Amino acid sequence: METPQQAPRDEGTTRRLFSKRAVTAVAASAGAAVAFGAAPASAAPAAAAPHGKANYRKPVGPVCELRAETTATPALQSVQLEWDPPAGGRVIDHYLVHGSQEQGFTADAGTLLTKAPTSDFTHTGLGPQAQTWHYRVVAVDAAGNIGSIDTAPLASVTTAGAFVVAATASSQYSPAYAPHLVVDGSKNTRWAAAYTDDEWIQVELARPITSGRVELHWQGAYARDYDLLVSPDGESWTTVRSVRGKSDDSVDEFAVSGAGEFRYVRMHGVTRATKWGYSIWEFWVRPSS
Repeated sequence: METPQQAPRDEGTTRRLFSKRAVTAVAASAGAAVAFGAAPASAAPAAAAPHGKANYRKPVGPVCELRAETTATPALQSVQLEWDPPAGGRVIDHYLVHGSQEQGFTADAGTLLTKAPTSDFTHTGLGPQAQTWHYRVVAVDAAGNIGSIDTAPLASVTTAGAFVVAATASSQYSPAYAPHLVVDGSKNTRWAAAYTDDEWIQVELARPITSGRVELHWQGAYARDYDLLVSPDGESWTTVRSVRGKSDDSVDEFAVSGAGEFRYVRMHGVTRATKWGYSIWEFWVRPSS
């Protein structure tokens, strides 16, 4: 009689561990506890777990002390996120960074901002308005195990609001060279005017000031002669600086004061240095205090 063979062990059966740990996040404006545990059984199996069983799911610990702070150019804002890897020496492949302006948001594909390969991420292009963002960060280890996360946001931060809020101009060469591109915080986009001398571009500030610093970041099609003017209402203008004989496309920087309270600043071209229309990468204004 043949001896019955024992049925082979099903190596494909998912094993799950549900031990959870909690950690308090430290952020610029708020912190919350977050718990990490095993990835759900429905998750795709890891390609190669350390113990050789493809479907084994071991809990991934939480990231430690998420830090969030805001930065800004005169026109745009960003949030810088940094965190420490999970404790325990696990090899982390990447982090899933989720964000939303809704505090009770659910971390899903719609809120995924990036898959960060390192323990930091900068959320850029947030626009000039003051706004509050909430973030969650989930670690994914080298075997594909994913940390779980509760519904409370890991960190929250409120931006202060940028200082330059709008830009308008007398003309634009094409929609690809629109006025708002001088306040987008990028040195790769620019405003360009029509091919005439009498052209201008102006920026609007978030609030009136009495003194500040102005920077004009010229492209190669700069103005040889131009005037810098300020206005409290966008209607009545006072000339605060006249530039004559500019010989290159270097950045022009001026201190502006003595003209009373103003909320608008304008560059008004007098003479072009080239056959092209005036072109500016960035038009920045910063208050003195």
